[in-house]
Amino acid sequence: MGGATRTVLSFMAAVLAGACVDTALSLVVDVDGGSASATEDLVNVSIDASIRVGEFAVSGDTFTLPGADLFVGETPIAQLVLNRPEGFTNTLEPGQSTRVTITGMGRVTSDARATLCASETATVLLQWRAEEQPDDDLDPPLGDMGASEGTLTVTCPSL
Repeated sequence: MGGATRTVLSFMAAVLAGACVDTALSLVVDVDGGSASATEDLVNVSIDASIRVGEFAVSGDTFTLPGADLFVGETPIAQLVLNRPEGFTNTLEPGQSTRVTITGMGRVTSDARATLCASETATVLLQWRAEEQPDDDLDPPLGDMGASEGTLTVTCPSL
C-alpha cells in the first residue's frame, strides 16, 4: 500500500471516529503578531509566525519566506526584506509545525513614516512559497505560494 493510500485511509478513519481533523494538505503560515518601528528612513519589523504542514498532507514541504509588505489601512508603507533566523529550518514533514520570529527592514519615505507612526497598528502581508514532492519521485514537485496577513504593534521613537 502506497503512502498516498495510507494517508487517505488514516484521514477517513479519523473522520469516521469523529476526531478533529487537520485538513491542510500543504503549508499553512499564520502571522501571530509582532512589532514595527520606523527611524528617519527605515522601518524595522519583528514578525511572529506559526508554520505547519497538515497531518494528512501527501509529503513534506520545503518553503521560503521571500519578503513582506507593510500597510496602514490601505496605504502601503514599505516592502520588507526579511532575515533568516539563526537555526531556521525550511522543511517540515506532515504533522510538523514550528514557531519563528522573523526580522526585516525596508526603506520608508517621510510621508509613509508619518502615516505609520500616527497609527498604533500596521498590517503585514508575509509572503511564502512552498514546494512539495509527490509520492512518485519521477513526478515534478508541486509548487504553492501565498501571503499571510497579521497585525503588528507600532512604536516610533521621536526624531
